[in-house]
Amino acid sequence: GAARTKTLSLLPAGKLNHFVVRAVNAAGPGPSAGASATPATTPGPVAALTAGGVVGTLDRGLATAVLSWQAPAADGGSPLTRYQYRYGSRGFLGDWTDIPGDDLLATSFTTPNQRLGHREFRIRACNEIGCGPEEQASLNVVLTPAGVTGLTAATGTVVAAVDLAWTAPARDGGSPVTRYEWTSDSGSGTFNGSVWRTIPGDDATATKATVAGPELAGGITRAFAVRAVNAAGAGARSNTAVAAAAGKSASSAGVTFTAFGPDTIAQGETNTYTLTADRQLSGRYFAVALAFSSATSSSPFGDETGRAGRRRCEGGVAVLCLGSDFAASRDTSSVTGYTYSFARRFPLYSSGPWVVRVTASYAVKDGIAVDLLYRTLSGSSVFYTITVKRTD
Repeated sequence: GAARTKTLSLLPAGKLNHFVVRAVNAAGPGPSAGASATPATTPGPVAALTAGGVVGTLDRGLATAVLSWQAPAADGGSPLTRYQYRYGSRGFLGDWTDIPGDDLLATSFTTPNQRLGHREFRIRACNEIGCGPEEQASLNVVLTPAGVTGLTAATGTVVAAVDLAWTAPARDGGSPVTRYEWTSDSGSGTFNGSVWRTIPGDDATATKATVAGPELAGGITRAFAVRAVNAAGAGARSNTAVAAAAGKSASSAGVTFTAFGPDTIAQGETNTYTLTADRQLSGRYFAVALAFSSATSSSPFGDETGRAGRRRCEGGVAVLCLGSDFAASRDTSSVTGYTYSFARRFPLYSSGPWVVRVTASYAVKDGIAVDLLYRTLSGSSVFYTITVKRTD
């Protein structure tokens, strides 16, 4: 006879069901026929949903994000036909929209432009029966800050340091600036390979600072740049500003000498000091000397007492390693303790610069004072009192 159909509801979806059908008339039921089928249902949830890959422009305050996920473990017994998404913030979400594209089953998607800030995303899979449960991911849509502007650099009052000042970025990229960083180079302003250092201080919003580094010790004019950093990373480099670090000056016999170098030296480290004069020198010679002294009658050199002069450059245990052209002397006093001096003569008829490299060995005790001074025929003046700091 004619084919008949019947739709059954409330069957356990995704499970094998067995069915038996028979015809019945006035004489009774006829023979039965059986069949089995698994009813389809909506898909399961997508897996491993992530949100990231923010790209945008600060001038518009918008950015896109990339959503990625894995297909559901179960398709509900019916092949997947598409994915849908919606997004919003603070629980207020838009309508479900089919993810566009030629491949409707692709498992990644670049969202339309989003406003900066906290955003929430939802993804679900669909088949012919309907759409499955949603999965969610959230993301702080932020960009790196705009560039720092108005940078100035000036020689300050701190030796081997430069004073920097700047204007904060006009836009923070949707995330507060957490710190500023600075760098410098020899003056070209290209900053290729330059090391970025965090601006010192506890106030991340400060827009001025005094910065120091070993490359500033020579008193040479250098180029400086600053950048802002937030949760998304470092922003664009600022304009370039140039300055020379301050040095220490002292005068003797009508000549003003200026020295550039760090105020401290750690045991095992080598510092470089550059000295210049404000005019050409005349006379027999000019000498740079370094003097170590102790406030007590005990030796400042530990077990190197009495051997500093002849072992000053041997095997890494020297008090100072200044080169073979330095002469050494030792003076003792029961009141002031021990004093060791090392001097190097430089030729005259020059205004410098002269370079002295000082190494503080592990034989030197922590806290010993090191005086960097110059001597002429008429006297001497101290440039630095350097404190040796223990690092072992």
